[in-house]
Amino acid sequence: MPTLKFAVLAGDYIGPEVMTEALRVLDHVGRLESLTLQPLAADVGGAGIDNHGKALPESTLQTCEQCDAILFGSVGGPKWEKLPPKDQPERAALLPLRKHFTLFANIRPGLLYRELTAASPIKTERIPDGIDIVCIRELTGGLYFGKPKETTVLADGDVQAVDTMTYRKSEIERISAHGPDDRGHGDRHRPLAQAAALLDRQGQRPRDLRPLAQDRGRLCRKARARH
Repeated sequence: MPTLKFAVLAGDYIGPEVMTEALRVLDHVGRLESLTLQPLAADVGGAGIDNHGKALPESTLQTCEQCDAILFGSVGGPKWEKLPPKDQPERAALLPLRKHFTLFANIRPGLLYRELTAASPIKTERIPDGIDIVCIRELTGGLYFGKPKETTVLADGDVQAVDTMTYRKSEIERISAHGPDDRGHGDRHRPLAQAAALLDRQGQRPRDLRPLAQDRGRLCRKARARH
C-alpha cells in the first residue's frame, strides 16, 4: 500500500478548524484509494510566532523537507497586526515557504455545476452548462519578491511606498507551460491573460507565450489522436 507523508501546517485562527475537516476528508479518500497517510504537524504563521518566535520556524522547514507534500491551512489575524510587516504571519510565512521550495504555480479551479447556474451572479443564459475553468497564477516572481521594496518618509513629510515588479523570461515560460496543457478536459479553450496596457515589461508576454501555447496545443492534439 503506497504511503503519502505530508506536513500539516494548520496555522492560526480559522486554520486549525479548517485543517481538522480537511484531514477528515483526506482520511476518507485514503481509505477509498488504499493509501496510507502519514501526517506530520508543524507550527506556522501566528502559531509559529507564539511558540517559536518566528512565523516560519526552522523546525517547520525541516519537517516540510522530509515530506512528499505540504497541506497548508491559514495564517494571519489581528493579534499580530502590530508587528513589522516583514514579521507578520502572511509575509513571513507564506512567501519564504514558496521561495524555499520554488512553489511557483498556484492552481485555482473554478467549478459551477449546471444545476446551480441559477445561483450564480452571472446570468444563466451566459453559462447554460455551468463553469469549468482553471486559473494558474505565478507565485515566486513579480511584486511579491521584486526589489527595492520600501516605505520612506519624504522631506516634506509625505510617505512614499515602492514595490518593484520584476519577471524573468524563464519565469514567464515556466508558469505558462502549466496553462496550455491537456488534463483530460477535451478541447477546452486555453486563454493566456496579461495586463500590458500600462506596464512596460508586460508587453513581452504575448511574444513569449504564443509559440509555447501553440507547441503545447499540438502535443495535446497528438496525445488525443493516439488514444
